[in-house]
Amino acid sequence: MNLLKINKLILLYISIFIISRIIIFNYLNIQPSYPSGQIISYNFLKNELVESLLNLHFQPFLWNLFFGFLAKLFSNDMIYFVSFLLNTTLTLAISYYFFKVLNFYIESKKIILIIIILFTFNPNTVFYEHYAPHYAHFSLFMITQLLYFFLKFHKTRMIKFEIYSYLNLLILSYVWVLFSFLPLIAIFLSFRFIDKKIKKENIYIFLTFIILTFLPHLKNKIIFNVFTAGSWTGIQLAHGSFPSVDCSLFHYQLISDIDQKSSKNKYELSTEQLAAKEIVDNEMRLYEITFDRKIKSKIANTYESMNNNIGLIYRSKICLDQSIKYILADPTSYFKKLSTFFLVSHSKFAFEHDIKPKNWILNFNDNKKLKKYKRIKQSLLIIYMIVFYYILITSTFKKKSGLLPNILAYFLLMVNLYVVLTSHIMSGYETERMMYTLFLSHLIVIAFVLKKLIKDEK
Repeated sequence: MNLLKINKLILLYISIFIISRIIIFNYLNIQPSYPSGQIISYNFLKNELVESLLNLHFQPFLWNLFFGFLAKLFSNDMIYFVSFLLNTTLTLAISYYFFKVLNFYIESKKIILIIIILFTFNPNTVFYEHYAPHYAHFSLFMITQLLYFFLKFHKTRMIKFEIYSYLNLLILSYVWVLFSFLPLIAIFLSFRFIDKKIKKENIYIFLTFIILTFLPHLKNKIIFNVFTAGSWTGIQLAHGSFPSVDCSLFHYQLISDIDQKSSKNKYELSTEQLAAKEIVDNEMRLYEITFDRKIKSKIANTYESMNNNIGLIYRSKICLDQSIKYILADPTSYFKKLSTFFLVSHSKFAFEHDIKPKNWILNFNDNKKLKKYKRIKQSLLIIYMIVFYYILITSTFKKKSGLLPNILAYFLLMVNLYVVLTSHIMSGYETERMMYTLFLSHLIVIAFVLKKLIKDEK
């Protein structure tokens, strides 16, 4: 296939892609409308960006930094649309990396084209393009890019692809707590296994990036006296082991629209809100006592700060202690819960998230037409997942698997195990958006199944 023909195909694909997104937005009327809980108050970002980032403790800073720049340029509502445009651009970028990765191993451009079309017009992709301004789609892009760098290092042994991989994971660690220092260690060990050599420069480069991943930890230790990239660890763990209202965001969400200084004059608070306010005020005081810090910034100690309120640091600590005690006292029940979460997440499509873009109707819980097929769908997906993991495991450990190359299967299995185990253990809920990060694995496996089927037919 000559270069001119490839360029024409690329232009054709981009044209069809743009037309499809216009149709989805205007005629199906699916629109981005989810105000991400991962982003702090628009007013804070717009008016006090530097202070907001310094006093951000519930997650790393980079995602809020990016949307802080957008807040300087656009209205809050407009940011949703801009996020959608950026996500659609990321779809093209992911498609590009899919082509590059599959082109390493699959000669048939038809199979590659089928996979790219399957990704482009898949409900999962459409959903997470509109799931704005969340980092789920961006994370899929980063993992797909990381796979490309990993394979390029395997083929060339060039150190620049090792550096690119570390940089990729560093950026991810500044966006999502899930990708902290552990993936970077895993990828370093993987490179040493591939290269069979350990040079001083490899060690120095690795240590530099490891230190950089700990910058959010150090910042939070200095300001908040808590050595974590994100301060919700205990609350997240409690969702999977010790679920209760007291280990959730409920009280903070209930009073998030109350102005601290004039709430009694402006609002006639309900009994429930008054009780929540008392709990939050008490946890804010207990934070100062327990962690020996007095935080003056509005971004961390007002009701409006909600997800980033310092009281949640105290709550998270208590919930972490309770969860660990619960797990140690009754590990069997905990692992039963984990297995339930695992089955639930693996019997749902990634687009079956509880929080949906505006006018999204493709849901097996809410849609009456689809609801009657829910059990069938769940059973088929569980069967598919068993086959999927079997293919990854056998392709990784068999010298001649007959399907995926060992190194490709190894990377996909490593990422799947890390994301699935970490997300289920530390959250136990909302795993659909976390599982979406692994969407590339399924598409790659499908590509190699198609390759084998077509070859066998010949």
